[in-house]
Amino acid sequence: MQKYSSARIPKELFERVEKFISEHPEMGYRSVSELVNELLRRELERSKTKD
Repeated sequence: MQKYSSARIPKELFERVEKFISEHPEMGYRSVSELVNELLRRELERSKTKD
């Protein structure tokens, strides 16, 4: 079973992400957490390939 931790983001940013998700259902994200996890994975991969 996967373990989780949490990170805090400003409420305004959270609300912007919620709005983005609701305005773009074609992207397939169901939650802020899901989108943030995907963006972090992509950024870490991108950073890894730069090294």
